[in-house]
Amino acid sequence: MGHNSKTEFFVRAIYGLILIFLISKSYLYFIFIALHELGHLICGVILGYKIKKLSLLPFGFSLCFKEVFIKPRDNIIISLFGPLTNLIFFVLFYIISFISSSNIIVGLMNINIVLFVFNIIPVGFLDGGRILKEVLSMFISFYLANLIINLNGIIFGCIILMLPIYMGWAINSIILILISLSLIANSILQIKWIKMSIIQEALYKKFNKNFLNNKEKVKFYSEDTKIFDIMKNFSFNINYVIGIDKNKENTISDKEIIKFYFTKGNITLRECFD
Repeated sequence: MGHNSKTEFFVRAIYGLILIFLISKSYLYFIFIALHELGHLICGVILGYKIKKLSLLPFGFSLCFKEVFIKPRDNIIISLFGPLTNLIFFVLFYIISFISSSNIIVGLMNINIVLFVFNIIPVGFLDGGRILKEVLSMFISFYLANLIINLNGIIFGCIILMLPIYMGWAINSIILILISLSLIANSILQIKWIKMSIIQEALYKKFNKNFLNNKEKVKFYSEDTKIFDIMKNFSFNINYVIGIDKNKENTISDKEIIKFYFTKGNITLRECFD
């Protein structure tokens, strides 16, 4: 088993422990996790996507659509609908609490607010992270957008890991330790896969000519620059024109750069022109 697969196995093992802990505290967590994912699913179907598979995670499911590419704006909406489902239930039970403030109602409020808050944390594999990545990718490069949300995961994980110290290492702090370890490990794993993410987003850009209101930007690089290093600087809503050493007479489009990457490999910019 390779290093990446070991890290992935470690993350999945932590997920399993978190899920067991939550269900042992209350089976209602599982019910509202399912309803959370139902929000994603219904939204995706309404937007025209077909479901491929569901993978169980401690604070939701990993929803995979059959479509290779999901429009960034659709991905934002789909990601938002899961936490929004929990927020709606929280508000509903909060209103009911004015009529009956029983422990069950308070418990249902707590479950849904926990699921809502956790899932909107802006780290890579959570809904908040996916939303932030899509928004950032419209203004900054694919590479920076992916890097930011995964560095967020490491930072948030370290912050959460410090909380049990202030809680006196109570039994309930075990869940915080597991959550923090899952955030850190998964973020490290995603950083290792960042090249794959950039390639996927470059492919989306190549096959979607009318994304948002595309602007054009001219960028120049030295002739020995590798084209993947150029692709890292692409963002969704800008069409790039690439040239060598500020020579405006000899340029190439970003879509041609992506095409060369998949047909000739990570060649230099000079080789693209040759």
